[in-house]
Amino acid sequence: MEKMAVVVFAETGHVLGALTRTADPEGALEPADIVGDALLIRDPDTGDRLLNVPARHLGVEIVDRVQQVLLAPRPFVLVDGLPDEPSEITGGASPVAHDGTKLTVTLVPLPPEDIEVWVQLEAPREEPVLRRVAIPATGTSSENFTLTPGGYAVLLLAPGYQTFIGHVAVP
Repeated sequence: MEKMAVVVFAETGHVLGALTRTADPEGALEPADIVGDALLIRDPDTGDRLLNVPARHLGVEIVDRVQQVLLAPRPFVLVDGLPDEPSEITGGASPVAHDGTKLTVTLVPLPPEDIEVWVQLEAPREEPVLRRVAIPATGTSSENFTLTPGGYAVLLLAPGYQTFIGHVAVP
């Protein structure tokens, strides 16, 4: 079977990119071999640059080639070395909000148990803010930390859910 390399967020297994190669398709790769210092995440609708996920938070896994993952990797998460397509985060509004002093994350549908999610917030010309947030089975958690007012791109990686990419305005 043909192989492909998937770039994953190391803590959660969320697939952020995928590639194939003809030279040594099963050979090991380091994230920096593929992305340099950081993986650029673009807006899925406009193609605009949104986020830069530092290579130190990424991993590369060699898996059996799956065409759907190559064409659109972000809905997938690696589970036991296999791409899985978990639930979308639904509920209409963005699952991430920030009021200037407090970050709130709300997951719908509710998680089956307490989980930890990763949230990256990034404004133009600022260093990304990456936070681990504990989410109880009630689906909502708030955490105090201050952000400068402005518009931020958001990357939310929650176990059992697809990657969420969006925006949040901080007053």
